[in-house]
Amino acid sequence: MITVDSLYGRNVQSSQAKSIQLKPGQVFQGQIQKFFPHQLAALRIGQLSLTAKLQVALTAGKTYWFQVESDEGIPRLQVLDDNTVRGQASTSQNSALHVLQQFGLAATKTNELLVRQLAAEQVPFTKEDISQGAALLRQASAGDKHGIEVLKSLLQRNLPLTLETFQAMRAVQYGEPLAEQLSSLMKEATSHSQSGQTSIFLEALRKHFQQTVVPQGGQNMGHLLAMFAQHQDPIAHEGAHQLLKRVGLIDPNSTKEQVYEQFKQAVIHPNNRNVVEQLWPFLANQHTGNLNLGSIEAKTLFELLIPRVSQSETAVGQERLQQLLSLLNPKAQPSLMTERLRSLFGQYQQLQASEKQVMVNMLQMSVPNESVAEEGRSQIALQLARLVSSLGIQYENELLQLFQGQQKGGNEQPPVPNHLKQLLLQAQQMDLPQSIKDRAEAILQRMTGQQLLAVDQMGPLHQIALQLPLRLGEFQTNMTVQWEGRKREDGKIDPEHCRILFYLELEQLQETIVDMQIQNKVVTLQIFNEQPRPSFLFESMQPLLKEKLKESQFELSSLTWKEIKESPVQGKRHNPYQRVDYQGVDIRV
Repeated sequence: MITVDSLYGRNVQSSQAKSIQLKPGQVFQGQIQKFFPHQLAALRIGQLSLTAKLQVALTAGKTYWFQVESDEGIPRLQVLDDNTVRGQASTSQNSALHVLQQFGLAATKTNELLVRQLAAEQVPFTKEDISQGAALLRQASAGDKHGIEVLKSLLQRNLPLTLETFQAMRAVQYGEPLAEQLSSLMKEATSHSQSGQTSIFLEALRKHFQQTVVPQGGQNMGHLLAMFAQHQDPIAHEGAHQLLKRVGLIDPNSTKEQVYEQFKQAVIHPNNRNVVEQLWPFLANQHTGNLNLGSIEAKTLFELLIPRVSQSETAVGQERLQQLLSLLNPKAQPSLMTERLRSLFGQYQQLQASEKQVMVNMLQMSVPNESVAEEGRSQIALQLARLVSSLGIQYENELLQLFQGQQKGGNEQPPVPNHLKQLLLQAQQMDLPQSIKDRAEAILQRMTGQQLLAVDQMGPLHQIALQLPLRLGEFQTNMTVQWEGRKREDGKIDPEHCRILFYLELEQLQETIVDMQIQNKVVTLQIFNEQPRPSFLFESMQPLLKEKLKESQFELSSLTWKEIKESPVQGKRHNPYQRVDYQGVDIRV
């Protein structure tokens, strides 16, 4: 299984594997691998191979405790248990107890567990890290392995050891994903909506929740009928006719003219008047004689009315589609027909050319992504940008800028309370049930944790990670996006030379990783999934993908699908980056 929500943990591991920052007073374990002339030796610290200059007697293949004495120039290390000490000491002095003794700390169970765990994972630590960390674990009542993992993450990223940062990091690593938490908060607030302030809070929360809904392009059955009603493209018209027969909406033996006439008779039948007026409200006043539907040619009436039925994915839109299907075929079973149509996507290779074209058209219409002229971006890109803004990830930054502006005598006004984070902070001061405040606090902790982990620097490379809650139709999910690349002079990652990874769970394809690498505007895409390669999606959408990338002056080099169970991508789930080894003299021992 792909653990999408452990992305932040992978970031930490990736960063730790690529570099290490040694500070005076830190202690860690390292293994001497082999010796070179001039007192040089290869020293292994976790996944790093460093070159050390030795001034004490050590043995290749053995692991030693080191303490950083100086970080000026080439770091200078002191060996806490060199061969001389080992020859005079008992084996216990080469353990966590020996380190605690060197630090002058009590040999408590928590202290010993911390030292052992940090040493095992090659995380450098100081005396203060152990004493403060142990106190923090007691304060947070988190002395288990999860608590130590959280503490380790704080130390790896040089974050302050406070209760606030600990809770925020724990919320990211072990709490519920953001989408599920928001959904639970919405349900909790709805159950208490009779209260005045709760109803105000719920209304504001709904506005933010609406930002997570990805716009849908309507229902495939509706699109299929609309293509059958249009004659501008004879191939698509014929393909739609054949597919309507396959799903069972049209009798295989009936002609097109019979379909048109049957539809006309259903529309003008008095028993169907209410349904007709719900489907086409503009006909509500036409039964008085201003428009004689019976005098209109059946084919013309079909072409006039079918494309004007609501195609939305809302409950009302689905109800309208079912009413339309019942007019076309009183015995219609919408759910069965929808399932049959869905199964045809898997039979794409066996379909006729005209049917294939219709299937591709339906797929493209299912997600409207036209460019928004005034923004120069697609609808979905624009919505994702708005979603990032509405979450309030930059909220503290905006407050800082406001404060700085006021200090300079500016007229800046306080930010409008349109961020989710600001709303959740306000919820703590409102007269709300405690259950709602607790859920709001949990979400705040997670959002703060995501902010702490959002940006990471690995030498010349910068990494940005962000998790967004999304609603795809009726399916609630999370999408985590991770950028890695060099920064331009304006402080932004260069979009022409970068790597972007998407971690998400889809209703049908389930857990999925999309790895996009860009070099000189040439795009290479790899999709990792446990499902078999969906041939229809690849064959039908690849031309459109190339076209859309070309419109933005990018070129698609390759698009590949890799089944995780058959591909050596297991390591990529946890660390999608190549590790970098160091060369030269790095430390002096």
